[in-house]
Formats: sequence, structure tokens, C-alpha cells
Amino acid sequence: MKNTILAFSLFLFLTFSADAQTFQFYPIHTVVNDTLGSEMIFDFELKNISTVPQTVYILRTRDQLPTDWTSSLCFDEGCFAPFVDSVATTQDYGSSPILPGESRDFSVHVFSYANFGTGYVTVKAVNMNNPNEVYEAELTAASVLVSVEDESNISGFSLDQNYPNPFNPSTTISFSLPFSSNISLLLYDANGKEVGVIKEGYYASGSHSVTTDMNHLSSGVYFYTLKTDKFTVTKKMILEK
Repeated sequence: MKNTILAFSLFLFLTFSADAQTFQFYPIHTVVNDTLGSEMIFDFELKNISTVPQTVYILRTRDQLPTDWTSSLCFDEGCFAPFVDSVATTQDYGSSPILPGESRDFSVHVFSYANFGTGYVTVKAVNMNNPNEVYEAELTAASVLVSVEDESNISGFSLDQNYPNPFNPSTTISFSLPFSSNISLLLYDANGKEVGVIKEGYYASGSHSVTTDMNHLSSGVYFYTLKTDKFTVTKKMILEK
């Protein structure tokens, strides 16, 4: 219990007033890691622990995300557009005050459409009847690389290591599909920024090879990602000039 309290103190900051606490607001998870292109969800515990209805105002105060990522506030089973920075338990937001003992659905959804990286979102909940009662949560969402072994043993889907590796300036990438699919073979630098499209299009099931020339790029570590309708897999390559 002591360790749990200490861990939450790193993320949650409460401004106490002279009045008693009226509602709870804290994330079930403060850090979520998932593959590129995924939707990372932070569910919250939002509950009225007082004896009277409470009107709560929730504000997104930080939305620091990699390029092409977005975040949305989701409330009462609906998500708002990414540019909406606040919601409240009022009719203006299709909601209503939280009744005593009632829990209300609230979550933050982070969408990692492209580019590897880490995003930071901060949300603050305020008692509209007592602005001194404030709860704040800091959230971290990160896209992660997926090893081909995680998928291929189950599905028959495979992405081979490029050959040769290291290489200069061209290399061949082979992959296998258990079914026909649209594919995108994308290239990223060491910082997770997309720097090129190696190949894209519709491919039949079976084995395929693609040769790419990277003479226009500088030496260093790169990542190549194969995206299909059902799988996303990434591997590392090294360009040495």
C-alpha cells in the first residue's frame, strides 16, 4: 500500500481546500505502450464520493505529441474531436451532474497514426462548485517496435532481416504473406521519423522481395516497417557508407 501511494504521488497532484473531498479522479494506468498505429487508452476512475450531486470540469492542459498523433477526451461513452480541450458534467456536453455514489466513464485516447515516439498528455479535473478542489494526472503514451517473432509463429506472416546488413547503398528485404493484402513498406530513422516509402501496393499471398537504394541517406541506424491489413512489424537495418 505504501509503494502504491508513493507511485501515485508522482503523477497525481491534489490542491486541498478547507472542505472535504467530494469526488475521485485518477487514471487506472499512467503509462501505456503499444505498436505504431494503435489507439492507446487511459481509463479513469471518476466517482462522486459526497452526499450531493457534483459538477466536474475536466481540462486538457498539455497535449505534447509526436507529429501526426492526436488525443481525444472521451466522456459518457462518447469521444470529442481532438481540438476539444475540455468537457464537463453539464448539458452543454450532453452530460449531467454526477449523483452521490455514482461513477462516470472518462478516458483519454491517444492515436499514434505515424512516426514512432512518446507523447505526453495532462488532464485536470475541477469541482465547479469549489474551484480549489483540483486533481491533475500526467499520462505517457509511447509507440514501440514489434519483433517479427511476436506475430509470425502464429500467423505465417514473416518479415526477414534485410540482406546484406550492414549495407551500402542498396539492400533487399523479403517478406511472406499468408493471404493477399495491401502493404506498405516504410522507412524510419533512428528517431522514429518516417523518411521514405520503400514499397506499397496490393500483394498476393506468398513470398516477396524488394530491393531498395538508400544512397540519398546518411550512414546510421534505420527501421523498416511492414504494414498490412492485419499486421505491423518492424526490424532494424544499418547503412554504412
